[in-house]
Amino acid sequence: MTMRAAILLSLAWISLAAAPAAAQPAQPAPPAPKLSDAQRKAEAKHLADEATRKYNLGQFQEALDGYSKAYETFPAASLLFNLGQCHRSLGNHERAVFFYEGYLREKPNAPNRDVVEELLTEERGLLTKQRDEEAAKKAADDEARKKQAEEEAKRKADEEAERKRAADDERRRRASLIGLSAGGEGAGGSHAQPIYKRWWFWTALGVGAGILAGSTIYIVQRDTVLPAGSLGTLDGRGDR
Repeated sequence: MTMRAAILLSLAWISLAAAPAAAQPAQPAPPAPKLSDAQRKAEAKHLADEATRKYNLGQFQEALDGYSKAYETFPAASLLFNLGQCHRSLGNHERAVFFYEGYLREKPNAPNRDVVEELLTEERGLLTKQRDEEAAKKAADDEARKKQAEEEAKRKADEEAERKRAADDERRRRASLIGLSAGGEGAGGSHAQPIYKRWWFWTALGVGAGILAGSTIYIVQRDTVLPAGSLGTLDGRGDR
């Protein structure tokens, strides 16, 4: 081996030895030790006991969470009944029915089967009532929305009719102003004022009445016959 080859081999060995540890493939974390059935059951019992304490304090949501974790740790059938009780206390009738039925399915010979069946009957009735009330509320809400929409449509129609009346009134007002400004005997002037309100109508009527009255007096005076024995008053116009 030449001196050059020996130097290159030495450099390669040094670089390999100096490579960082991060370049090595990461080792997977060791799996968590698997709990035995006895250990899981003990853990579930601890969680259930804590959930029961919450339930007795009226903290039903916290109790529900605790029983759920206990069942996930160790799926004991009795925990299904406890979950049903929590949902019943929370007013979740549909979920209560679900867990009661699951409890009886998993444990058909349960010592408290009669009690659970009574609870099931009660919860099913409450669930039916709840659904009926929800349906009635939905129908009432739909009717209220429909009525509101009708009232809104009527309000808009009334507003539109009012705007139209106002526009028509404005057009009539403008037309009357145009007719008055035209004056004379034009289209606007001739119809704007009745004939009996014009000055020349009453003037002509007065002149005609005066002529008619004079003629009547003349006729009456000419045809009057004086009574016998009376001197009377002679009207010179009768001798003409």
